[in-house]
Amino acid sequence: MRIIRRVGDFLLWCVGVSIILMNKCPGSERAKHTTNGAIMLLAAGTACIAMFFAAVRVFDNAFTAMLLGFGWSIFIFCVNRFLITTIRKRSKALLLGQALIRIGVALLVSVIIATPLELRITRDRVARGREELRLRVLAQDRTALEEATGFTTTTTKLASREKDLHDLAEHIGEDPP
Repeated sequence: MRIIRRVGDFLLWCVGVSIILMNKCPGSERAKHTTNGAIMLLAAGTACIAMFFAAVRVFDNAFTAMLLGFGWSIFIFCVNRFLITTIRKRSKALLLGQALIRIGVALLVSVIIATPLELRITRDRVARGREELRLRVLAQDRTALEEATGFTTTTTKLASREKDLHDLAEHIGEDPP
């Protein structure tokens, strides 16, 4: 029973509730805030697992992934704790303003984290696409240059003559030039 009480006190601390004050409140209030603390820990745990899998995919190193996952979960826990502890009951307009600021921060964090991961994960496909585009542009430039200068005919004739010379040398049994 003492262990359950200590876990409950820790969960209350997670949401920034005074344990001394909470001991004076009805059990339903304690249960409500304890549940909020458990939700915060679950969010941090989920963040840890998500970052671990993302980091393993990016870095191919489990130890680095564990460190990043643990660090990310602490960051998420601290941000959640800050957001929960700074909520004050005020007018609905002020609460809406606070909610919009928090949503903006959440979107900013998600973009800051997701974009580098996405680029890292898709870099091979991007590099392949860039190389294909480069080769296509080179081929188009070569074709345009050959058409403009008439160099194609001379190059083709020279390559054909070299091939004929090579074939003739092989037929005779000599080493081709």
